[in-house]
Amino acid sequence: MSTVTIGFFPREQFSLAAESLQRIFEYTHIPFNLIVVDCNTPKVYWQQMEQVLRGQSNVKVIHIDRYLQANELRNLVIQEAKDDFLCFVENDLLVEEGWLSHLITACKE
Repeated sequence: MSTVTIGFFPREQFSLAAESLQRIFEYTHIPFNLIVVDCNTPKVYWQQMEQVLRGQSNVKVIHIDRYLQANELRNLVIQEAKDDFLCFVENDLLVEEGWLSHLITACKE
């Protein structure tokens, strides 16, 4: 079975970040590793995200003390990812049932 890393970036619409993370855990039924890049996320939203991440063993968090451009965020994840596939998700994406399985299937085809 292929392995997958999801790179998650809270940017701009921070209020959706915790819900976006929750939906990733709820609607992803294949094994995955999650790398979350926190680049100066406002404290109230970071605390909400931490609650969602609490207890998850497949998560790595990278903290950066300044705002990063999208390509800088992606480069950080690329350096850390060790899996067959890599999927980038920004915090305003609200996934649905089977989303990652469909993406992996499309990539393999």
